Amino acid sequence: MNDARSSKPKNSTREGAYQLLQGRYEVCEQIGVGGMGEVFRAWDRTLKRDVAIKRMKVVGPAAETQRTQLLEEGRAASAVNHPGIVHIYDVFEEDDTTYLVEELVKGVSLRTRLGAPLPLSEFKLIATECAEALAAASNKGIVHCDLKPDNILLTADHHPRILDFGIARHLQERVGPPDPTVAMDESTDVTPETKAGGQVSEEAAEKVSLTGTPAYLSPERIAGQPADGRADVFALGIIFYEMLTGRHPFRRKTTRDTLAAVVAEAPSAPTEINPELPPAIDPFVMAMLEKDPNERLGTPREVLEQLAVVLPFPKVDSAPPMKRRVLSVVGFLVAILVLSFSATMLRERWQRQSGPEGPTVPYIMVQPFDSLTDETQDAYFARGMTEVIQARLARLDGVQVVDSKADVGARYTLEGSLQRSDDELRITCKLMDRQRDVNLAGVLVEGQVTRLFALQDELTAKLAAKLAEWFDDVGQVEPAARPTADVTAYDYYLQARGYLQSPGGESDLLIAVDLFNKALDLDSGFVLARAGTGEAYWALYLDTKEADWAQQAEEIALETLESAPDAAEVHKLLGTVYRGTGESERAVSALRRALSINPRDAESIRMLAWALYDTGETEEAEQAFLDAIALRPSDWGGHSHLGTFYYYQQRIDEARLAFLKVVELTPDNARGYRNLAGMLQLLGQIPEALAAYERSLALAPDYRTYSNLARLYTQRDELEKAAGAYEKALAINDSDPRVWGNLASLSYRLDREQAYQDSLYRRAVEKVEGILAVNPNNTDMLLLGGQYNIRIDEPARATELIERALALSPDKPEVLFQASCAYEFGEDRPTALSLVRRAIEAGCSPDLWYEQPALEELVNDPAFQLIVEQSSRETNATDP
Repeated sequence: MNDARSSKPKNSTREGAYQLLQGRYEVCEQIGVGGMGEVFRAWDRTLKRDVAIKRMKVVGPAAETQRTQLLEEGRAASAVNHPGIVHIYDVFEEDDTTYLVEELVKGVSLRTRLGAPLPLSEFKLIATECAEALAAASNKGIVHCDLKPDNILLTADHHPRILDFGIARHLQERVGPPDPTVAMDESTDVTPETKAGGQVSEEAAEKVSLTGTPAYLSPERIAGQPADGRADVFALGIIFYEMLTGRHPFRRKTTRDTLAAVVAEAPSAPTEINPELPPAIDPFVMAMLEKDPNERLGTPREVLEQLAVVLPFPKVDSAPPMKRRVLSVVGFLVAILVLSFSATMLRERWQRQSGPEGPTVPYIMVQPFDSLTDETQDAYFARGMTEVIQARLARLDGVQVVDSKADVGARYTLEGSLQRSDDELRITCKLMDRQRDVNLAGVLVEGQVTRLFALQDELTAKLAAKLAEWFDDVGQVEPAARPTADVTAYDYYLQARGYLQSPGGESDLLIAVDLFNKALDLDSGFVLARAGTGEAYWALYLDTKEADWAQQAEEIALETLESAPDAAEVHKLLGTVYRGTGESERAVSALRRALSINPRDAESIRMLAWALYDTGETEEAEQAFLDAIALRPSDWGGHSHLGTFYYYQQRIDEARLAFLKVVELTPDNARGYRNLAGMLQLLGQIPEALAAYERSLALAPDYRTYSNLARLYTQRDELEKAAGAYEKALAINDSDPRVWGNLASLSYRLDREQAYQDSLYRRAVEKVEGILAVNPNNTDMLLLGGQYNIRIDEPARATELIERALALSPDKPEVLFQASCAYEFGEDRPTALSLVRRAIEAGCSPDLWYEQPALEELVNDPAFQLIVEQSSRETNATDP
């Protein structure tokens, strides 16, 4: 209703009035038009405020009766006063025309957010507040009768406002079932008939299109039965489905086929389309979409109650539900405005909430050992040795050993060097206190390479003894079992492990495979080498996304198990492969077997927890996360995984406590503070969240953090601050084209020089081309490249890129929209209009074109306006 679809310039409040109604309302401009009338922005001269006025089209032999009904229903709906409902101020007649005066709300329709799944946090906010609004109307005996995404506005602070209760039918209180003789909507002569098998006749489809939006009608309304609150629940279920999956459950190419699908076809479960959804979503949404209204969730209040069970909101005592402000979350890390707030005060508050101060055990970060020779194989041998020593020390109680890649700001480091000369091996290590820059202890072992296993045992034993001198409760390291009797095979194995850890990508991984095979040539029963080959194949799959590598990883693991069924590492590899390829139940089985052999492997327990989560076993998954923590309570990673799990379950306060534990254990963990900041934001604890983010940025400034922060500034219209944040992001990492493009777009809004804007867009194009050179089928980059080339007046290249994207994703609304723009700028109006039609049919709002000043000629083309008008008639997409 309140979305501007006219190409006329907006006038100021008092200027441009061209009609006076009731001597009170000055009509300023048309802001919407649909099948039932027009919508205008007007000035209320009495109360000195802007309002929206609907002029209702009522024609035909029953016009007088319908006008009377509209007056009665509008007056009844005006009694509903809820922050989620656009309020009706007045209803009156003038010159045989009915007018409804409503609150003027600034926002965009929910339709503009559809086409892709919404984040669960955003879905939960919109869904809860829509259900609350419908429940409030239901308490007054009001149903909506035409609920759809176009009738739900999203305000600037993300809250939904439902439109058009003024034309919903007012239900009088009844005793017993609804009267079957009552018309289902405004017309008394519209009762479409369905054929056997759920087919809908063309005549019926035409009639239904006059009484509501076909894609959101319930089966009983299609059958001509009177509307009650259960019809609104069905429509709301469709909207929920679209928000969760990005797809409409019933929409087909024609109105008749759509109606037939509503009547007779069962939609796919939401999790089949969006596997990232929690399993409990399926029965909840499907209960709203039951064909039989008696089997459906009966009232908006029941929807609200079930929603609270499926996705519980955290308790926020500081604000009532309709005042909650849920900010956008990227994953579960949220960039926020960094304000001055005492970190000391924040830490004291956290300590009161989370228990004793400080980590329970020291964290020791193992740095990669250096090779003191120039031989390449020695460098990778040293990396492999580092991995083995770290894994053995990680089993110690009393200390927490972490990889150098886990940037948690550990105070203590273990550094080492390795030198091989002929048959001799010399390894030196030192334990450093980074805070004081003091060498706490040193260890030296040396001997013949043929004694490699004994040297490893000696090194780890000496290191454990030195750690015990400095830290409490550090135990001893037991000698390791020999994985092979062939020292040369083990040498190859360590080199291969080194290549697995290198950042060289596919080439280094193929070298690792070759080295593992060399080890196996010397000892065919070397289980760790065979498992390493499977691990390398899996890493190749992750690097290349070629399915053959994943299949080879699985085959190697299964072959190895035939000769070594009790190899925990191989069962663990299988669990990794199965979960990564979506076979979660098989992953659970493999990981349970691995843990039956090695029950103290905390990493395998966490992997099992996520596999259980994938299969919907959330209670078992939670217990597995807790088991991993119980095994290694001082491991920050266990608490971080648990916090993420709680976040996915929308148990925000429990996630907050988990991330509090992370920063308690690792006070210099930038990731921990970022995660904590996101949870604090969702809980409305903004000052604490800002302080946590400030701490994260101080520990590890990250370009993504600044980019997200810039988007937040932009949403708040703090454009200069946003530009500054983008510039900081680019100073850290200038490789992301989105940052360049966003800064360029922002510069346009800031009215900066055209040459400066063009230079930014050209840098964005340069970065896009670099990415496309590696992956020419990256649809996101193709679209961005098309958009940015349009901005620098390169329509031919823009068209080429977007055509490639269109070939890869021919039905995606955003691709169709960008393609229409590219052809328009390439001066191919017929193709542009053809794509406009396809994009609107796919779900694009016409607003997307109206909102682009550069497309003024296109939107003023009568052919474009005819497409929009036909779409409006077909689906009532702008029906006020």
